[in-house]
Amino acid sequence: MVEHKFSIRARGYGEKMDLRKHEQGTEIKAITMHMMKILAPDFILTEEGRGSRDADGQMSDFPFEAYVLLDI
Repeated sequence: MVEHKFSIRARGYGEKMDLRKHEQGTEIKAITMHMMKILAPDFILTEEGRGSRDADGQMSDFPFEAYVLLDI
């Protein structure tokens, strides 16, 4: 097995918890595949498959992006 040193710089976004909008759960159970999206510099990977990616919407500091939903 070949191991390489690497680092990840990440930024997270989401909504603040609002009990009038979000039902309170006891814990995060899993990251769901529903609506998951991984954006690489030249392709997009979703639950439906792989497609091409335009560079227009790409952030220069973050060439890879991941969008996930947390199941609570």
